[in-house]
Amino acid sequence: MIYYDKARLDGLATRHETVLELTDYFVNRDDFLEYRKAVFEPRPKKFGPADKDTQRPIISISERYARNLQLNANDDVRELAYAIKENKFVITYHRDANHITPSTRQSNWNDKAFTIQWNEDLQDTYQADEEFKQMSKRDLYYKMLKLIEQEEEVVKRVRKAEDETRDLQSRRQQEELSSDLEINVYDIDRNEKSKIYRKLLVS
Repeated sequence: MIYYDKARLDGLATRHETVLELTDYFVNRDDFLEYRKAVFEPRPKKFGPADKDTQRPIISISERYARNLQLNANDDVRELAYAIKENKFVITYHRDANHITPSTRQSNWNDKAFTIQWNEDLQDTYQADEEFKQMSKRDLYYKMLKLIEQEEEVVKRVRKAEDETRDLQSRRQQEELSSDLEINVYDIDRNEKSKIYRKLLVS
C-alpha cells in the first residue's frame, strides 16, 4: 500500500503486509525512523466458529533509523529489535568509519511484570570503539526500563497499523459492493434509452 507521506503526521510512505509480517516505511521523520517491521506467529487452525480476536501474537518488532550526524556513531541507534517472545532487546548502533563492525548491546530479563534486579547477566555489550565512554550500570538499568516502556508503545503502534489496514480494506469492500456501474450512452446493446431511440429511427 502506498501513502501520501506529506499528508500524514507519521511520515508513512508505504506499507507491506503478509500473513506473518507487517512492514512500514517512513520518510522525513524528526526521529530518523525509516522502517518498522513486525513478525507474527502463525495462527493455529481451529474448527468451529471464527474467533472474534483478530490480533495476531507478535514475535518481534524491529525498527531501523537513519544516521544522525549530530551523534557519535557508537551512540546512534541503527536498529532496535524488540524480541518480545524471547524477553530481550537487541540494539545495533551505526558503524563508525574507522571500525569494521558496529557496537551492539543486548538486554535480557525473565519477567517484565516484576521489578528488575540488576545483575551482569542482564546486559551483553560489544563496544567497537574502546575509547568511547561506557555507560554506567545505573544508566544501563534505567535504559532497560525505558526500553520496556518503549516496547509497550511500539506494540500499540503495530496494533494501530493493523486496525488501520483492516478498516481501509473494509471500506474498500463496501465501496465495491455499493457501486453501480454506469452504462456508456454509446453502448446501444446495453443502454435501454439507446435501444428505444434506435427502434424509433428504424420504424
